[in-house]
Amino acid sequence: MSKRLIVLALIALTVCFVSAAYAEVQNVKVGGDLTVVGVARNNVSLRKASSGATTDASAAASIARVKIEANLTDNVDVTFRLLNERIWSSSSESTTNGNGTGVDIDLAYVTFKDFLKDTIGVPLTLKLGRQDIKIGSGLLLADPDTNQRTTAGNFANSGTIVNGIGDLSARKAFDGAVAVMDFNPLTVTAGAVKVTEGSVTDGTNDDVNAYVLSGAYNLGVMNSTIELTYLMEDSNKKSTSTAALNPGDINVYDARFVATPIENLGVEAEYAYMTNKQASVRADRKLISDSAFRLNGMYTFVNTSMTPSFGLDYTRLSENWQPLFEDQSPASIVNVLFANTNVQAFGATLGAKPTSDLSAKLRFAYLRLVKAGATSLTSNGTGLTYTMDGTKKSLGNEVDLDLAYDYTSDVQFGLNLGYFKPGKAFARDYRGACSQVIGSMKVSF
Repeated sequence: MSKRLIVLALIALTVCFVSAAYAEVQNVKVGGDLTVVGVARNNVSLRKASSGATTDASAAASIARVKIEANLTDNVDVTFRLLNERIWSSSSESTTNGNGTGVDIDLAYVTFKDFLKDTIGVPLTLKLGRQDIKIGSGLLLADPDTNQRTTAGNFANSGTIVNGIGDLSARKAFDGAVAVMDFNPLTVTAGAVKVTEGSVTDGTNDDVNAYVLSGAYNLGVMNSTIELTYLMEDSNKKSTSTAALNPGDINVYDARFVATPIENLGVEAEYAYMTNKQASVRADRKLISDSAFRLNGMYTFVNTSMTPSFGLDYTRLSENWQPLFEDQSPASIVNVLFANTNVQAFGATLGAKPTSDLSAKLRFAYLRLVKAGATSLTSNGTGLTYTMDGTKKSLGNEVDLDLAYDYTSDVQFGLNLGYFKPGKAFARDYRGACSQVIGSMKVSF
C-alpha cells in the first residue's frame, strides 16, 4: 500500500472517530446473560464394550455475554456485545479449546434505519459490522462456526485435543454488510460476508467470501410467504473452509414456502440446488450439482390442556452436498457426530406445557445415508474416525427429551437427555450406543 493511500486512510479513520465522539446519544441499554452448562456424553466413539476402549466427552462450562445498545440521532443504532466461553477450571487468557478467560467481540455493528429514504424513496435498513445474520430457514446462512464446519473457536477441537462440546458455542455472528429493502409485500435482502481473510501481504487472492441475495414475497393468503435466495461462496482459493474437498466457487439457488393453511398449523417446504467443483468427485474439475429438500409441519392444540403440539419433518441432503453456514440438525447427538450431508432424516416432535412455567419436548429422528460406499467417517465434532460398513445405509435412531423450567422471568433451567443407537451403516464394532445428559442454567439481565 502506498504512503499516500495510508495517509488518506488514517485521515478517514480520524474523521470517523471524531464524528463518533460527538454523536448525540438518545438512550443506552445495557444487558446480557450468563449460561452455566454441564455436559456428559457417553461413548462418542460409538465403540461396543467388547471392541475396545470408549471415548466420553464431559465438561462444565460458562458462557457470559454483555450487550450494549445505543440509539443515536437520525435513526442510527450501535450494537456491541462481548463474549467469553470457558470450560471450568481454565484460567489463562488463551481461548483455545475453551481453556481461557479471554473476552472476544461477539457483535459490533451499526444500523442505519430508513437509510437515504429521501433520496432513493425506498425504506432501506443497512447493517455494517459483526452481526447475527440468518436467511430463511438457516439452511444456507445462519451460523459461521457450526461444529462440523471448523475446528476453531472456544468450544471446538484443536489439534489432538477433543472436547466434543463445540455444538454448544454461542458464536453466531458474521463480519459483513446487510441491506434490507421493504417494498411491501416484497422484502429484499442483500448481504456480503467475509468468511476468511487470507494473506494481506503476499498478494495471493486467498480470501473466502459469501454473497447472498434473497427476496421474500407475502402472498396475502393463509399467512403464506414464498422466498427465493441465491448464495455464492467464493472459495476457489488457497485457503478455504472446505479445503479437503476443494469445491471451488459454490452456487446455491434456493426456494422456500411457508404457510398457515389452517389455524395453528404451520407448514414449510424448501428446495435448494447447488453447483460446485470437487476433485474428489470429478478429477477433471468439471461442474457437479447437488440438492437439498426439506418438508415439515407442526400443529399446536391451543385450546387443549397442556397445549400439546405435534410435528413431522423430512430432510434430504444429497451425496456431495456442501454444508455451508447451516444451523439445522435432525437431533442433538447427531449434530455432534456427523456433518449435514449425504443423509435422509425423518423426524417427529411432540411438545407440551405441563405447567405455565414448564415446557417439554420429545424428539425422535431416524437417519439414512443417501448413498452408501464410504468405509470411514471422520467427525469434526469429536475429532474421531468411525469405521463404516460400506454397503448399508441405516445410520441409526436418536431420541431426545428437552425440559425447560422458568424459575423466574429472568432465570431458566434446562435439561436434555439424549440417546443415539447407530445403525447397520456402521461396522459391527462401531454400533455402540451414545447417550448424553446436558443440564443448563441461564440468567438474563
